[in-house]
Amino acid sequence: MKPIVYDYMDVRHYLNDFFKHKKLEDPKFSYGTWCLQLGFKNKTLLRLILLGKRKITESTKIKFSNFLGLEQRAEEYFFVLIDYSQTKSAIQKNALGQQLIHIQRSLFKPHELRVESGILNDCYCPMVLTLVNSSRLPLNVQTLSDILTLPYERVEEILNYLVANGQIKIEDNRVLPVHSTFKVSDSFKNDALRRYYSYWLQQSVEAINLPSDIRRFRSLQILINEEEFQKINESFHGFVLENLSRFESNSLEERRLYVVNSSIFPVTDVLSDER
Repeated sequence: MKPIVYDYMDVRHYLNDFFKHKKLEDPKFSYGTWCLQLGFKNKTLLRLILLGKRKITESTKIKFSNFLGLEQRAEEYFFVLIDYSQTKSAIQKNALGQQLIHIQRSLFKPHELRVESGILNDCYCPMVLTLVNSSRLPLNVQTLSDILTLPYERVEEILNYLVANGQIKIEDNRVLPVHSTFKVSDSFKNDALRRYYSYWLQQSVEAINLPSDIRRFRSLQILINEEEFQKINESFHGFVLENLSRFESNSLEERRLYVVNSSIFPVTDVLSDER
């Protein structure tokens, strides 16, 4: 599969993957061939760029973009990605990173599901839907049952929920996706959301017993005001979009299904320095 520029946060990784892709398409394709096609006079320049030992200049970035044949939005992302990958300034890197996330957000629009759709009738409904959306090959009830170690009948019932609400379709006993990505909308004091998060947060407690190389725990205590709370909420949203767009896959090969839950809430009333 041809690498997609929006999936990257380092231009060198993108260019190296692009080279590997071209090499698979044409085994005769080489760094020398690419240099000639780019119009580089110095044949070692490309290797130095890919190794991070030489910067991509303004004129060089145009040559790369023309060769890659990027459409306007992708070219905009590519140019910002170059600056983001090469800047040494933390302030500038943060600003450029926000630009990259903004572009990713404008392109990445997951299908929104209301809680009332039945998506949370079972806590494993989103997991089944994620697997169906991510598999290169159509899945069936038995395969999903084996992957999630759930009873066959329970998976069958989950699929019935999803079919009834138009989230998947079943043809010739094969489960097929309708939307590539999705998100579940928030709902104040909703019982289905409460059950879902209660279940998976309890699972996260149990996950402390898993080997440390396949799980992580982080806890943050921070004093913030209402405006800062909104900024943190926006950064959570950016984190989700960035990682979904970067790691979205159409293959289950050598992957695990992970659950990442985040929560932020007050544990005190509004405080004052006055006593």
